Amino acid sequence: MSKFLVLPTVLLSVGFYSVFSFNVIGSEIDLNGVVKEPFFLLGGGSLMILFSLIFFISYAIKKIFFRPKIS
Repeated sequence: MSKFLVLPTVLLSVGFYSVFSFNVIGSEIDLNGVVKEPFFLLGGGSLMILFSLIFFISYAIKKIFFRPKIS
């Protein structure tokens, strides 16, 4: 694996773990009608997945279009 792919792989793993944790933890409503939910896991996980996909796409574009020319 390229050094360039380590960071997006970690971001993708942590992002999926965050979204999964958000679904597992769930939400509850207290007696005052206030929703108790780990919203930071959903937003943070989604951003990590988005950034990792941007990294992967830029890596693929770099590999496809900027190959060394063989003479």
